[in-house]
Amino acid sequence: MRKFPDTFPSSWPLFVAIFSLIAVMVAPAAAVARSGKLDRGVKSAQAVTKRGRTTTTRNSDPDRDGLASWTEQRKTRTNPYKFDTDGDGFGDGAEVLAGTNPLDAASTPAGPPAPTPPPGDTSPPPGDTTAPDTTISSGPASATTATNASLSFAATESNSTFQCSLDAGGWSTCLSPKAYSSLAVGPHSFSVKATDAAGNTDATPATQSWTVEAAEAPPADTTPPDTTISSGPSGTIASTSASFEFTSTESGSTYKCSFDSGTWVSCGPPKSYSGLTVSPHTFSVKATDAAGNTDATPATRSWAIEAEAPPLDTTPPETTISSGPSITTTSTSASLSFTSSESGSTYQCSLDSGAWGTCVSPKGYSALAVGPHTFMVKATDAAGNPDPTPASRNWTVESEAPGGACSQTLSAGASLSNAVSSAAGGAVICLNSGSYSVNVTKANKSSMVTIKPAAGAAPSLGYSMLNQATNLRFQELKFTGGIEALGPASKLQFVDNEFAGPFGFHGNGQAQSNGTEVTDVLFDGNYLHDLDYTGSQGTANGYGLTASNGVSRFTITNNTIKSTASDYLQFASPNTVMIDHNTFLGPSLLGSHADHQDLVQIFGGGRNVTFTNNVARNTETQESLLFQEGAFSNVVIENNLFDHDSRGYTCQLYQSSGMIFRNNTVVGSHWGCLFRDLASSAAGSGYQVDHNIFTNTAEGSDISTEGRAGSWGAYDYNVSKDGSASGSHSVRNWSPSWSDTTSYTPVGLPFAAGYRP
Repeated sequence: MRKFPDTFPSSWPLFVAIFSLIAVMVAPAAAVARSGKLDRGVKSAQAVTKRGRTTTTRNSDPDRDGLASWTEQRKTRTNPYKFDTDGDGFGDGAEVLAGTNPLDAASTPAGPPAPTPPPGDTSPPPGDTTAPDTTISSGPASATTATNASLSFAATESNSTFQCSLDAGGWSTCLSPKAYSSLAVGPHSFSVKATDAAGNTDATPATQSWTVEAAEAPPADTTPPDTTISSGPSGTIASTSASFEFTSTESGSTYKCSFDSGTWVSCGPPKSYSGLTVSPHTFSVKATDAAGNTDATPATRSWAIEAEAPPLDTTPPETTISSGPSITTTSTSASLSFTSSESGSTYQCSLDSGAWGTCVSPKGYSALAVGPHTFMVKATDAAGNPDPTPASRNWTVESEAPGGACSQTLSAGASLSNAVSSAAGGAVICLNSGSYSVNVTKANKSSMVTIKPAAGAAPSLGYSMLNQATNLRFQELKFTGGIEALGPASKLQFVDNEFAGPFGFHGNGQAQSNGTEVTDVLFDGNYLHDLDYTGSQGTANGYGLTASNGVSRFTITNNTIKSTASDYLQFASPNTVMIDHNTFLGPSLLGSHADHQDLVQIFGGGRNVTFTNNVARNTETQESLLFQEGAFSNVVIENNLFDHDSRGYTCQLYQSSGMIFRNNTVVGSHWGCLFRDLASSAAGSGYQVDHNIFTNTAEGSDISTEGRAGSWGAYDYNVSKDGSASGSHSVRNWSPSWSDTTSYTPVGLPFAAGYRP
């Protein structure tokens, strides 16, 4: 309530008289505005809060000066939140009525100024003596059998309150709509009156009258419904499941069902049964209508189940080696793990072309001789089909770790090519600081020759070429021009090096021209970064590692590859490639280069492809995994994290005979994973797509299939932000919750899923 001082100045009677005159002049204008005649369609004066300040609608008067907010903003150009805009002591509304300028402090009306409303005063403007008009907008019909009623009403002034009365009873506060129930049969009258914010009450309440008439009881229903079975098994079938649809001639009927003349139980269409025995069966159903009449002649369906021989399994399984020794090691022990595309398979193993023998995963060996070794394993499924293409793994046991004491040390400017060509097997060539390159042909060594820095030195290698070279190891060097290998080349090792030139490594087996391959390449612990090029694109420029035209047995482990202009890794028709525990980072250097940049692209199909335990973050590639243009076999993509990695698909994977896609986490990709079907290739098989997490995909489905791919195996136990994760155990429309947002460890899932570091 507005407070005034206990004592008043001697001029107060004159001030009160002038202020009363102003109030009388303002009140009609305010009443016209409230009636809607002055400003049709004006919103209510209810205040709202927006961004920390109070705003009002156009009909309100927040500063209580007698002028509406809209009028001050659009006509008088005064401040709708300030009682006296020009600061001369007279309210803006008083000056407008007196004909003086509310924006000019020198222009003032005669007489004393009006008091400024206290801060926070929300009382209505002075002079509102016009009562609102109350109207009833909807209610019951004049005659009805309903004992319930709902009446809606409104007032001509916003912020009005209402009082209601039923059947001349007492008035009570109410809101629109006002509902009544259990009304007595007979006449009823409803009245409602509004009171505006100034306390003016409608003297002529709105009223509505109606009569509740007694409902006539319908004639008794004594006719039972007729029940019909519209679908279900009949005759002789092999399925041990059955489902029935049935209807009634009367809507609102309930049903009871009986199976094989058993107890009648409540049921509803469809009624399903499973796990039925091989024998004749009978299903019956009867309807009961709303009046309680039951069909005396239930509908019945009979059929018989006969055993059916399962189709003959003639498809062999695919065998995959999931782990084993590094390509070179000094350990004389080895343990190899393997799996089959078909559960229930048995295995046979062979070491170094020895006899096949029954084995289980993992298979261990000890006391292995120094030298090369080959392990092979093949699965046989429950139907007796053996894998005709056993999985294999090659490695070499060395007498001691290569890279020991220096056999010779080169000074800057010396020929590294000559040193490598003439080095004896097992030699260690050390390089002092300076620039080198190596270009050798048929440098075939009986045991590993190591090239590494001399103690405390930091040598670098420009563009280098290994043509038909064997048993060469490059260790802890910096490559500024990239290195290529031509077939036949084998047993090449790149360990703990830095690559910072136009590309990293390129292998060309020359299978088409010479029928040769590049084989047994180890790429371990290297740092490849900022692989860019200028001018025309060379064969491998902008790529981290490429291998084509006849390549097999590549091991790419524990590397960090950052910021390339083209693919991070690219292979053409590889036979056995393992990509494990690598880190791929952005930002992309694709820029204006007219390339298609992928994390891993393999085209032309391939065998024994393993992509496991890798992390890719913010690489900005167009695709993460693109396996295309051919059929694949034995593909394992497991326990990887793709963190805001791709601007396109996280993966497009064409058909494979044997595909494991498991425990991967995809966060923030543009599209998810698409399992594709190349129409010109034979159908895939043995898919196990499970325990993966997809979230924050920009558009498209998290998990999708093309053509026949959806029927090539099991898609289950997956988690998706949208509804695309199929399988009865999958979690769809998941709201992500992580215990950490680096490795994205999920919480609240019903099963373990996603990447585990």
